[in-house]
Amino acid sequence: MHWILSWQENEQPPHEQVDEVVSLFLRGMGLAEHQTVYALHKNTGNYHLHIAVNRTFPYTQKVIQPHRGVDISEAHKIIAEIEHRQGCASQMNARYRVNEQGHVVKNLQRREGIKPKPKAEDFENATGEKSAMRIVQKRGHAVIQNATWPHAGRSFTPD
Repeated sequence: MHWILSWQENEQPPHEQVDEVVSLFLRGMGLAEHQTVYALHKNTGNYHLHIAVNRTFPYTQKVIQPHRGVDISEAHKIIAEIEHRQGCASQMNARYRVNEQGHVVKNLQRREGIKPKPKAEDFENATGEKSAMRIVQKRGHAVIQNATWPHAGRSFTPD
């Protein structure tokens, strides 16, 4: 498997930070004991890291499918955790972020670019006003993103 992780244009990660990123990423993907090669370079406007991993587990010779094939979503969650841990700024359009309670959550700011359906856009173009759909999309996402859940992090046992 091959992943590419990028730093923002103004960031130049020290070797220790890169090593930690690789370690945390592989652990999160369940591939910490697998053969890995990684390299950091800058041939564009920003530094980026290539991580190549042999999915064949060295002890059993069985091929591992990280997170049962849902590795892209999990990789984005791991990146959010790494950014939070290392104090890096995440992209505005990142899929996940770490909230104030330290939990990885979907980044609802990413959805602000969602457009209303064509009928709602037609209404906006005809009247010059915002459609109800656009208002709900904008306000609803802000409300959900700032919501706190009273039972987050608690476990319950039956009586």
